[in-house]
Amino acid sequence: MILIADDDDSLRRSLARHLRAAGHAVIEATNGKHALDVLREHEIDILLTDITMPDLDGVELLRQVRELNPDVPVILMTGLPAISTAMKAVQYGASDYLTKPLDLEKLDDSIRRA
Repeated sequence: MILIADDDDSLRRSLARHLRAAGHAVIEATNGKHALDVLREHEIDILLTDITMPDLDGVELLRQVRELNPDVPVILMTGLPAISTAMKAVQYGASDYLTKPLDLEKLDDSIRRA
């Protein structure tokens, strides 16, 4: 099961359609807090999350996910890549760090590796 956390409804739905068409089960979360609730209630194989979200950003979500489940692969997405967030992503054990607009082939490869 792949959990997609992104406050951009259009992008989140588009990614969910793409991943479902590829045969994945998908749950969508509208923000980081919602994603944490889903992670507490469901067995998640991969978390795909935006970095810039209200209330709980993707890097902080990654940090909290590590406390709940240190083994779940987390793929971060961002439209505003920055050295500081990339360093935190590595520090907290992100599986990958993708920039938007997403290249769907790179996303698929990242999911396969995760």
